[in-house]
Amino acid sequence: MAVRDVGRVMGMSFGETSRIADLIPKVPGAKLADALKQVPELRNLAQEESVKPVIEAALQLEGMVRQSGTHAAGVVIADRDLTDYLPLTRDDTGAVMTQFSMGAVGDIGLLKNGLFGAEDVDRDSGLSALGGEDHGEKDDAGGDSVG
Repeated sequence: MAVRDVGRVMGMSFGETSRIADLIPKVPGAKLADALKQVPELRNLAQEESVKPVIEAALQLEGMVRQSGTHAAGVVIADRDLTDYLPLTRDDTGAVMTQFSMGAVGDIGLLKNGLFGAEDVDRDSGLSALGGEDHGEKDDAGGDSVG
């Protein structure tokens, strides 16, 4: 994906970008650096003057978060304030969200859970039913505390 993103930004044609990207094996976890070692045609292509800067930039960007996203019913649970563990931000609606990727949240030892099928659960009413009684306390994000 990094090759396609970099190629587009550097003004490379869609066809040329695809010619490079299609040489990277389509297996889960495929890395550009590994593909350069394993695929002679890609390694040779990467030496071309027009392709080399794309490959170099893609190697630097590969694996970085491309965009932020929100899980519609995602919950992160910690034993202390979340800000003790990770940076938080607010989305366009004012909802609090982590600045870490979903995988990184789990990697630092926090419990993450997605409440799938919880379309009727919202922060103001449904979560108190899930967590026990609502004591009417406000959390740091301005929402009702559950407890």
